[in-house]
Order: sequence, then structure tokens, then C-alpha cells
Amino acid sequence: MSSQSSTIYTKQFDSTDNDRPVSQILVYASGNISTAQDLPDIWHWQLHLLPSADPRAQDSDNPPTRTIVLDMIPAVSPTGTLCILSKAPTELPLHLPTSASLAFAPLTAITVRHIVDLFLSKGMDRYTYNERYTGCVFWVRTAVERLQDAGWVEGGAAEKFDAFYKEQAALRPGNFEEPFGRGEFY
Repeated sequence: MSSQSSTIYTKQFDSTDNDRPVSQILVYASGNISTAQDLPDIWHWQLHLLPSADPRAQDSDNPPTRTIVLDMIPAVSPTGTLCILSKAPTELPLHLPTSASLAFAPLTAITVRHIVDLFLSKGMDRYTYNERYTGCVFWVRTAVERLQDAGWVEGGAAEKFDAFYKEQAALRPGNFEEPFGRGEFY
């Protein structure tokens, strides 16, 4: 994984996180960030990989609760960049009233590297947002579908995501597009 690629940003990723087992995959939406052009209230969607406790936790360089964020952002015009970030929980606004999340437990032992390698092999780093710069939700939904197809999360996970999205859109209609914006993989 190179931080020099024009489609991947890893400068804030700690490579020691590559081999950490993932205990939970969290779909996360937040009103604190919006990538949508002229739509400041539309929420941004990301994947958070919550690793299992690190046996080296006593080492301050390997905090046991660090989260790996997979975030597709429109970095160059509508062309997306996959940001892979290692974040401390204090850096993540996970429990704000302007956020929503849906958790999936892995069905098998997988690491951060397994998930990143799967996504790269499926071209998940090559994405263009639509003309309104919305489409992060479509990227995340596709990511859930890829994890489901690999047998790493429950069957029906993509449909569970769709139901979650509709539920959230009904609760907060000004923050969710119906239907959700779609970009294109290239």
C-alpha cells in the first residue's frame, strides 16, 4: 500500500495496524463532515475498522483502541481518494447526535490488511463522485457488499445497510438524499 498513489492516501496510517485483527466493522455517517457541493447538510459516510485489543497495548505506540478509518473523499475535483487513517478514539466523533452507525461483526478472522487488499483488488480506490460531489454512501454500500460477497460479514449485510439508510433518511430527511447519490467506479 503506497501513500504515493494518486488514489490512496496513507500518510496518517500506522503500518503496524495492517496485521491487527478486526473485531467489528462500523458503517458511520456524520453531519460534521459534508463533501456535497451546495448541500452542506448531507452527511458523509465512512467505514471504521475496530481492531481487537492489541497484545502490545502496554506500548504507548500501539494503543489498544485505535480505529482504522477507510474514507473515500473527493480530493481532486470529483475524483475520489481513498484515505486510510489510524485514529485514536478521541479523534472520532462517534457518539454525537449528528451521527449514525451500523455495526457488522466479521464471520471469520480477518485483519486490516485483508480488508484493504480486498478493496484494492476490487478497484475500490478508483471512484469518481457525481456532479454534486455526493456518492460516499454508495461507496460505503459497495464496500459492505464486497465484504458480504467475500463471506466476511453476514449474508444480507447489503440489504441490512439499505434498510438502515432508509430508516435514517426517514428520521433526518434533510441529511440524507433519497435515493442516495451515486458516483462511478473506474
